[in-house]
Amino acid sequence: MTGHRVGDMLETSLTSMELPGFEIGQKAAAMVIDSIEADDKHKPAVQHLTFSATLAERESTE
Repeated sequence: MTGHRVGDMLETSLTSMELPGFEIGQKAAAMVIDSIEADDKHKPAVQHLTFSATLAERESTE
């Protein structure tokens, strides 16, 4: 996740999904700030978000 190459430290690197960790963190922080700053009568609605992920194929796929 977020560019960390945990798979590179293993004897056989594992195929994994790469997630946009920075983007997820930015959105989470903005949602928390919005919730804190909103008055009690107008709290933000619950959001269901989708972020794109990419398959990082490594040795375990072969």
